Amino acid sequence: MSNKTATITCEMHVYDITQCGLYQKKEKNPKHMGVKELLKELKNWATDSQKPLIETSTFTPNRQFLESYCLGISENRGQYLLALWNRVPQAKKGLGMVKGSAAPNTAKVSHAKLGKDDIPGY
Repeated sequence: MSNKTATITCEMHVYDITQCGLYQKKEKNPKHMGVKELLKELKNWATDSQKPLIETSTFTPNRQFLESYCLGISENRGQYLLALWNRVPQAKKGLGMVKGSAAPNTAKVSHAKLGKDDIPGY
């Protein structure tokens, strides 16, 4: 039996969150939802509940920002790894793209059709 390994490429941002929560005015410590409590609740809500990805948007979209979905969250000895999927805009024709090797004045836009359940993003 051979051991096969797969290589994936991803972009990772590491944050050391030192403060978060719901605060009473002028109070130093949160009244509710400190970092660990918030991440534990997010894990329960988004992944442990087995909801479909489309129901895990972490905020309501507006003119400036589209949805971010909870792609996954895991915990190991009090340390959390959170993966988000960020929606990108799409046209009626689908997701627009250009060839990176094309000269700026000659690049042509093409579109990839998306299925009704597809969420374009990164």
